[in-house]
Amino acid sequence: GRLASSPRLRRGVNQIWSHRPASAVLHRDISIGILRENYDKWERRVPITPDHAKHLIDNYKGDKLTGIYVQPSQRIFPDSQYEKAGAIVTEDVSNTDILLGVKRVANEDDLIPDKTYMFFSHVIKGQSENMELLKAVLDKNIQLFDYEAITEDVKDPTLKKRRLVAFGKYAGIAGMIDTLQCLGRRLLASGHSTPFLNCSPAYVYYDLDDAKRCIEEIGNHIEKDGLPVSLEPLVFAFTGNGNVTKGALEIFKLLPHKMITLEEAAEIKKTAGPHNRLYGLMVEQKDIVKKTDGVEESFDVKHYRANPSEYESMFASNVAPVCNVIMNGIYWDE
Repeated sequence: GRLASSPRLRRGVNQIWSHRPASAVLHRDISIGILRENYDKWERRVPITPDHAKHLIDNYKGDKLTGIYVQPSQRIFPDSQYEKAGAIVTEDVSNTDILLGVKRVANEDDLIPDKTYMFFSHVIKGQSENMELLKAVLDKNIQLFDYEAITEDVKDPTLKKRRLVAFGKYAGIAGMIDTLQCLGRRLLASGHSTPFLNCSPAYVYYDLDDAKRCIEEIGNHIEKDGLPVSLEPLVFAFTGNGNVTKGALEIFKLLPHKMITLEEAAEIKKTAGPHNRLYGLMVEQKDIVKKTDGVEESFDVKHYRANPSEYESMFASNVAPVCNVIMNGIYWDE
């Protein structure tokens, strides 16, 4: 990713990445504050569930924990469940020692100086849109533990450290659900009424089981009645093989489907409807880039990653023409 241009901000990124040692606040009795999620108006996730809060209070209050304080919010868990667990629901969490959130605060001015925060900051790759957040963290002498930088303890420097806090799978699950919801509206605007219109945004469902039941019911309608006869075969292209893609596939495979190759996709596109299933296409790196010198040889992923300037994209000509939906599970910055 892009590195922060300022040397001071680069040092801030490195501090987060290298696990700056915890301050003395972690060596005495502490209080925990759970922040209201206000970065996205639809955010309902929580860093600590009521069950987590109860476990901490039952096992550590009076010993290492002085209390858990929760800002009221539109969480998936009602505030009353936190109160039942023994936490205190209050607007003011300024006197707590560690402040927990899922995402960053919406306004840097809301950051309290000299505090310890834990949340996904999205700064360790030097993301330019969050450099003001990193600057505020440094200016206010805040100790930030970024979930993305919490990794297993690996003594061998040649080995990649595995992240211990990662929501990738659930990002893929939510992304796939939201994509199906948007697809239904997009197809309707094009004159096609489909069962995808019965799919709601991910944040609306009570839990994952509720969402899966809805997706399966949509699949039942597709399998029984088929998609509109005027609609071409729907091909979903998936990139990457990490947690995000695995999560997206978990939802996709609840629907009637067939996994196909890039070569098969071109032929399937020629078939007439109605279609009673969807088609899934796993896109590999060799399908989307080629060497600029025109020399045809077996694709070497290690060479590509070491020498990306010697390659050019062929996604638009090779993949895009045969797919209707692209589920991206890889990272890019340009």
